[in-house]
Amino acid sequence: MRLLDTFFPHTDTASPDPLMPASNPALLVALAAVADAVFVVDTAWRFFYLNDRAAALLGHPRAVLQGTEIWVLCPELRGTVFETEFRRADATGHNLTFEASYPGNSAASLIHAYPSPSGLVVYVLENYVLENTEHSASVAAVRLLEPLLDQIDAAVIATDVDGRVTHWNAHAARLYDWSRAEAIGHPIGALTVGSYDLVAKAATEARLRAGHSWSGDFTARHKDGTTFPAHVTDAPMRDATGQLQGAVGISVDITARTGRDAALTHRATHDPLTGLPNRALFFDRLGHALDRLHHDGTACAVLFLDLDHFKQVNDTFGHGAGDALLVAVAGRLRGAVRPSDTLARLSGDEFTVLLEGVADPAEATAVATRLAAALNKPFAIGGRFHAATTSIGIALSRPAHEQPEDLLRDADAALYLAKAAGRAGHVIYDDRD
Repeated sequence: MRLLDTFFPHTDTASPDPLMPASNPALLVALAAVADAVFVVDTAWRFFYLNDRAAALLGHPRAVLQGTEIWVLCPELRGTVFETEFRRADATGHNLTFEASYPGNSAASLIHAYPSPSGLVVYVLENYVLENTEHSASVAAVRLLEPLLDQIDAAVIATDVDGRVTHWNAHAARLYDWSRAEAIGHPIGALTVGSYDLVAKAATEARLRAGHSWSGDFTARHKDGTTFPAHVTDAPMRDATGQLQGAVGISVDITARTGRDAALTHRATHDPLTGLPNRALFFDRLGHALDRLHHDGTACAVLFLDLDHFKQVNDTFGHGAGDALLVAVAGRLRGAVRPSDTLARLSGDEFTVLLEGVADPAEATAVATRLAAALNKPFAIGGRFHAATTSIGIALSRPAHEQPEDLLRDADAALYLAKAAGRAGHVIYDDRD
């Protein structure tokens, strides 16, 4: 832990007030709320910060301790394991955890020393029954930071090697609706994952044991069973010997982000006027259809539609009327195709339809007839009725169609023939023409 440099800027002169403006107020409040003793000494071993419990443990008022060398005010620590370990931590730059009894107190305490280039952070767990020193060190680190973690606007959850929750901050309680008391000791997957997958659980454990962190999106679950999209970053926690102690993860609700992403994707792939798929999405789906044609022989067909005399509507009644007519036409055409078909607005008054799994010319012409019939009834636009007809070119997929443009080119050629034949009709492309 490098708390000192981040939150307690170093000064070469003793400060009578540790709550200096340059300090982090949130951390100071958090440390003050910690029930255990926490104190900070600078590189000259002068007390830089103490919470109330540390002052009580050391037996002097905070005002006396602040700015005074630890060995002067606490000579009882001289020559003890406290001085030995504190100086060793300072010299090596390594975090140290040791068990000792404070002079005059027979109860054992667990002491954690976190060195920094600017000094030493000391955290004392008094009257601590030590069962596993390294595990206790992890618990101590969490207890030290717990008040601060509760201020973070993200769910912070720690687990042991069996995946059972050992820390559950306030935001985790709000996000997943399980209280801290309900969560501690229970498998994390049973509390947070939308669909608890034992295979995924095993893969996660293997990844963490290998020392790998992971970040990604997943479906999370509230206590009532409702789900929501979340993003998580997790990492293994190891002790000083490299032994895996568990994992810590940070998760956030990304409902708003996914909603924005979906809206951006929709705008990028759909026509803003009619709401139909645009050229980019149509070409993407047609490309996949041709991939299936070459992979397993599944055929497809493309219908290319162009409204007859549409320019006259724009020229006579204005582009507003033309846009309204396009929207109305799109609605009629949408009702004439299958849910599995892709109806798109290619540009202007041009529409295309992708019929997947269609190899029979009769089936394709039946769809063309149905589309034309959908436009038979006049459209009421701006207090006037407008008639609309369409010319349709049809092209059936062949092995020679390698790219979407190939099949669309043949449908366009058939459309040209349909218009040349008098409009309001359809023509199937024949490569012999």
